[in-house]
This record gives sequence, structure tokens and C-alpha cells, in this order.
Amino acid sequence: MESGEYGFAYYCLSNIENPDVAVLYNMAYCCYRISWYEQSYSLLKDAEMKLPGLKDVSTDRLPAAFRQWELETNDTFSPMPAKVYPWMSVIQLFRLKAEVASRLQLTAEVRSIASYLGGKFSHINKLINQ
Repeated sequence: MESGEYGFAYYCLSNIENPDVAVLYNMAYCCYRISWYEQSYSLLKDAEMKLPGLKDVSTDRLPAAFRQWELETNDTFSPMPAKVYPWMSVIQLFRLKAEVASRLQLTAEVRSIASYLGGKFSHINKLINQ
């Protein structure tokens, strides 16, 4: 995916039976990268339905330098690894969902995501203030 083969990656991922959060997220990521925001948003909603019910989605587990970068600087997106801590998958999914919702002018959705994540992510806050 990182080499730009989004169509091929999407095709391969779409043929996986019973896709999990990572597969759906990665399909949504492929759509996002080619500006197919409607499909990306739909896939992210499907992925969200498969997320574990987590109350704690903070970045506090990270070393301070990484936590600061995630909250204040990181405005990029990347594929989701197949094996990832659930709290990381929630943050990664909602960060991309906020970006896609913003592109689709779904301001209330962006605000809802920001609230769920505690209003701590600079990138999402900037989307709200655009």
C-alpha cells in the first residue's frame, strides 16, 4: 500500500472473508488516498462496528516524546498493522474518520470524534476550526 498500489491493495483486501477492523481500515485508507471519500467513510463506519468497546483511548501509554508528537504534530495516516493494540486501532481509525468526515463536510461527526478522543488531537481540532 505504501508504494501507491491502492487499487491492487483494495482488490486483495476486498476479497478477504469476514474482514476485521484492520482490513476494513486499510480498505478505507486506500479509498482515502485516491480521494474516494464516500467509500472510505462507509468502510470506516463498518470498521467502527467491529471495534472493541473501549473506555480508555488515551495515548498515555506512549513515551512522552511520542505522545506529544501524536497529539500535536501527527497529521499523517498509514496502513493499520494486522496485529495492533485495540486502543491504537481505535485512535488510528477515528483520526482517519475525522479527516474523511471533514472532506465530506460532516462537521458534527468531526466534533463527535474530537469529543470521543478527548479533544486532544491538534489535527482534529484544526479540522473543526477550518
